[in-house]
Amino acid sequence: AKSNVDIKVDMGEIYLTLAPQACRILLMTPFVFASGPETAPGADAVASATSGAATSASPGSPTSPGSHQPQAVHRQEASMMDTAQEIFQELADSSGAVSEAWEKAVANFEAAKATTFSADVHVAARLFNITLSDSVVPLWRVRAEMGDSGLGVKFVSVPRFVEVKVPRAGVELEILNPRHGAWEPVLEHFELSASYTMKRGKDNISDSEISISGYEPLLLDVSPSVIRMA
Repeated sequence: AKSNVDIKVDMGEIYLTLAPQACRILLMTPFVFASGPETAPGADAVASATSGAATSASPGSPTSPGSHQPQAVHRQEASMMDTAQEIFQELADSSGAVSEAWEKAVANFEAAKATTFSADVHVAARLFNITLSDSVVPLWRVRAEMGDSGLGVKFVSVPRFVEVKVPRAGVELEILNPRHGAWEPVLEHFELSASYTMKRGKDNISDSEISISGYEPLLLDVSPSVIRMA
């Protein structure tokens, strides 16, 4: 079975302000994939827990109440232990139904993983403005002018395939000068195209490729602010 989703987003300008943690989450999002569930605990685990609860309540055990405690406390603790044993016994009696339901859920999950799912996402935005901060003040600012080409993302579940493509963009990188309170250029306006591709085979080995092509000279400005930040 196959299913496909096409998503198109048309926005004039996008402004983002990211702290370090948010930036890591954003960058790792394309690489995070859910893993399969573990086998559910069976009746043996529940029975073991029941046996452990009963053993801990036996007289003379390290956790049993000492003879110096009042009889009322003894009776209260015995009543609580009886209630706990009843709960564990109910769990043991129903563990068969729980295990059966879990096995069905795992089977459904495996069937869903075998289904090929694909998604095509296109974001049309004339300007991306991303500010990176240290959770207090802004430090770096990235501006990308993409025109009508925008940003394209393609995802296929089986076999695993991810592609992120920027056909054409003009990129600028600036740093904040704290002494003057003004932005200073680090990377002058630079026209480029970029793509990222990740393929994962059945052996769970990933093959990634990053490609960046420039269409004009790359100009970098090295100032005292940049040196201090480095």
